[in-house]
Amino acid sequence: MGYLKDKKSWSDADIHELLEDLNVDESRIADDASWFDLDFANRFMDLVEAKLPNENIAFGAGQYIQKNAFSATIYHLMRGLISVSRLYQLLSTYTPYFTKASRMLVLKAGRNTALVESRPFSSELEKPYMCENRKGILSGLPQIFNLPMATIVETECFHRGADRCLYQIKWNEDRFPKFIYPVALLLLLGILGYRSGLSPTVATAVLICSICAYLVFYMYRANQAQRKELEIHNTVLESSVRDNEKKNRELELISQIAKLTHALATPDEMAKAVVQSVCELLQYDRSMLLTVDTNRSVLKVSSHFGFSPEHAQLMEEAEFNIRPDNTTGFFIKVVNSKLPVLIENVDEHIQKLSPRSQKFAKILGAKSFVAVPLFNQSHEVLGVLSVDYVRDDKRMSVSDQDLLVTLADHISIGVHNSRTLEELEHSLQVSREHSKAQQSLGRVFQKFVPTELATELCSTNDESMQGKLLEAVKKKSVAILFGDIVGFTALSQQMSPECVVELLNTCFSKIEPIITKHGGFIDKFTGDGFMAVFDTGRSCENAVMAGAETLIEIPKICESLKILNLPAIDFGFGLHYGEAILGNVGSERRLNFTVIGETVNLASRLESYTREVGPNNLCASAVVMKESGKLYEWRPLGAVNLKGFQDSIEIFQLLVPKISRADRVSEPLEQLGK
Repeated sequence: MGYLKDKKSWSDADIHELLEDLNVDESRIADDASWFDLDFANRFMDLVEAKLPNENIAFGAGQYIQKNAFSATIYHLMRGLISVSRLYQLLSTYTPYFTKASRMLVLKAGRNTALVESRPFSSELEKPYMCENRKGILSGLPQIFNLPMATIVETECFHRGADRCLYQIKWNEDRFPKFIYPVALLLLLGILGYRSGLSPTVATAVLICSICAYLVFYMYRANQAQRKELEIHNTVLESSVRDNEKKNRELELISQIAKLTHALATPDEMAKAVVQSVCELLQYDRSMLLTVDTNRSVLKVSSHFGFSPEHAQLMEEAEFNIRPDNTTGFFIKVVNSKLPVLIENVDEHIQKLSPRSQKFAKILGAKSFVAVPLFNQSHEVLGVLSVDYVRDDKRMSVSDQDLLVTLADHISIGVHNSRTLEELEHSLQVSREHSKAQQSLGRVFQKFVPTELATELCSTNDESMQGKLLEAVKKKSVAILFGDIVGFTALSQQMSPECVVELLNTCFSKIEPIITKHGGFIDKFTGDGFMAVFDTGRSCENAVMAGAETLIEIPKICESLKILNLPAIDFGFGLHYGEAILGNVGSERRLNFTVIGETVNLASRLESYTREVGPNNLCASAVVMKESGKLYEWRPLGAVNLKGFQDSIEIFQLLVPKISRADRVSEPLEQLGK
């Protein structure tokens, strides 16, 4: 409180507000015993740091306590009785009087250097501000002797992953060399001896020998002090080297995990690389990575390293039940509590396990181990990383646990990313297969319904929407192409039923791809004929091209029939373009898409009229001729009265396509057999 008033210029009102937040009075602050209540001390520091967020209050308070601890009178008294080095050496004795969270030990102390270690009793008790406060106290001790503050280098820190805090302390003592006082004393004794009756020669010799002996002794002590300082420096240097090597191994492990993530490694590849790197870089005996199967509420070993083949087979078959009601087992505790588990001696804790877990632990033979949870972005446990020692001379410590907790964040990101990547790849594969299925289904639909309707049906999974689409009726301009085998009735009477079916299938299997290629679909087969609908794009021109190419294909169809010992056939085609009604006709349980209207009737009558013109011909209406006249040549057949139509109909016969052979047709139309 004095530090806040003197150094931070807090007013009485500020102090009163702080006490109200703490719910205590000033007498509680003045009572030294209050600061042994760690909960109270933690709450006090949290409140002060919240009010002064950008300042190191704990460090400054530690320095302030030492500077104001002694009056000038006590300083002069202590100056003659104790040195700064001795004061640091007494820290080990008096540490329990001002902290319950850690034990402080002075490893070495020289004339103006010291090496001090602080080991926390528990990771739960030790807080970062306590470390800063210790540094403030240690740096402020020389102020008791009106000396400048000591400089502190923290070579190891519990809060950065080490198992202790190690402080290297240096200070300056500006005073006369110690040998001045004894030399002056010897001179005084020599003068007294001379005056007491000793001869000048003897007195001088004794004085010189005494001075030389003391100088030798003093140089020996100085050499010993320098040796101690060098030992402190060497200890600090070795500690720094070990700490740097450890940090380098940690960074190398993190780098390897990052490389695997960037290399788009699979979850199995990531798991194998992690357990191997953890053992090789951090020098543990064995390691394993377990993953959570949320569907089955079990924990399974994904990968392991350092185990014998017998142990490896056992772990691959092992599963751990992680339901909340299961409270036994080290790994289960990690998953359900979401906290790391440190077991320094497995033999002391094995009796707490279930019989099955005890058997498993005894077979594996771990002496000491640490297990830490791996979290996803939602802070849900996705796995457990475990390392162990099988040697009796090695034990896990809090620093190992903290190190793995730090690494677990990086490992979790790598494992999560690899899983996400695998899920994305699986989703993409499913999407590709679904897209292929949709396209295939669309192509199938297009054989039975208009292309537009097929596309809409395939683009939605909503059954109600699909029902509405199927029930919808449209009036649309379409081209209708009828085709029929000439003289099929008489021909079929001379053939067996099997041959009739084979003949029809052979013919239609050659014609249907041509219709589809030009954007049409066969609405229905009518025994020995078919009705094709063209409803997209330049439907009239597409229908004419399909009809022309089908006529050119007839000789090839006849060749295929000949190979099958089937008779040759002739076709007649009728084509008209105009408005028609498109829709599904039937009941709720079964629908049949159809096209009805005058356009359909006229196309059918035009196909029948080919019997008057001759086989293997295509007759079309004047509308078709006008729409496709630029591509084809037509021969007018005059106005003809057709059944079902009051007015006469202008009919045109398709002659020679003007498009190139490579584009649409394989032979000139005039080469068709007539």
